[in-house]
Amino acid sequence: MSNPFSSQTHLSSLQVPPQTLPSLLLGSTHQLLQFTYNASPGNYELVREIELWDGCDYSYLEPHWLQKLSDSFIIAPGVNIFSLREDIPSRQYHAAFLPDRKLLKLSPDLEIIAVREHQEIGAMITANNRVWLCTEGKFIVLDNNLDLVAEIDLNLHGFTGNIKNAHDIIIHENTAYLLDNVVQPTYVLTIDITNPYQPQILNTLGLIGVNHHLKHQWLNPALKQWHIVQSYGTQVESGENILTLPFEIETDSIDLNRGQFYAGLSPDNPQSILLAHQAIASQSFREPEDYSGITIVTITPLPPHWAVIYENNQSLYFAGVKSQENMMNMIIFKPRLKLATLGNCYPPNAQICQHNNLYFLIIRAFCDDQVWTQLFVIDVTRSPQIIFSQDLSEWGVNSYKVAFSLASS
Repeated sequence: MSNPFSSQTHLSSLQVPPQTLPSLLLGSTHQLLQFTYNASPGNYELVREIELWDGCDYSYLEPHWLQKLSDSFIIAPGVNIFSLREDIPSRQYHAAFLPDRKLLKLSPDLEIIAVREHQEIGAMITANNRVWLCTEGKFIVLDNNLDLVAEIDLNLHGFTGNIKNAHDIIIHENTAYLLDNVVQPTYVLTIDITNPYQPQILNTLGLIGVNHHLKHQWLNPALKQWHIVQSYGTQVESGENILTLPFEIETDSIDLNRGQFYAGLSPDNPQSILLAHQAIASQSFREPEDYSGITIVTITPLPPHWAVIYENNQSLYFAGVKSQENMMNMIIFKPRLKLATLGNCYPPNAQICQHNNLYFLIIRAFCDDQVWTQLFVIDVTRSPQIIFSQDLSEWGVNSYKVAFSLASS
């Protein structure tokens, strides 16, 4: 099968000086790969491969997080879900067979200079020259040497009593926004990090739904809105919604099973927890081909907001994300730039990195038993235009996901 991205890629006439294309770091399974741009022949070339997890059974690990500090890089692994043995429940498998996850700090020259171990890393982000982790049911703050600054118990418990992690973090000003993505029930939390040595949980909101997950989150500080993508599945259909919350929420819970829950979103009920509820995709199980709407593959957590969206399980777009400032608080995805038609493919995964007015996308797609890894560079100065594209499929083909960051120019 030919590369499904190539036939759709139309480069703009805009030429980008080579010096504007920074080096790329790609974390794939057990390696960190460094690519630099070569003006002649005009593509990225692999210049270095670094083994990350010495002594680990890395066939079950894949880097999910690759973040920059002011003078270094931090990388942490997740679990390769396609490599787990089917006859053992995943939680038991993790406990019995997988080593502690190693959080690694690398120098600008990509030498490992610090290591910290945790049983499980749910999420990681860097901000204010610190590392913020959700691990072992706690929210943990590390300094830039990976030494412990503070920790706080999140007190999240699943229906079996298991301690849960949060699985996504956004840091904005003096608040951390946490998203939990383990079913029944799920939670969103806000944590005051004004004093990083004494973080304080502000609010914990439980979201109760049928076979549901919390997939993505992003913030709109101008409107003080917190957007969360929630997927669900019932006996007759599945779908996805965007839930819009205010920045300041009160500890409570929302039962998303009840059809009348969004009746409280009227202007006559200003105390409603939800500001808006927007259905963006649905699929009937009685008519499996009847799929409509969009899936948000990835989205930038803070403005300017751009996303990779997958429409009707066919067309892949790079799209702007805008909140309509009206009573409905609806989200629109415009302008759109088509990236590919991915019929007969599993839903892709993607990551976005920003460099000035350029957005670097790494997109992974599984089509007809082949894995494709495509790099796009998109200029958004006026309207979004593809100015560079390259197939990276020959590297990292064993990973379900990759970690991705921009290095120095």
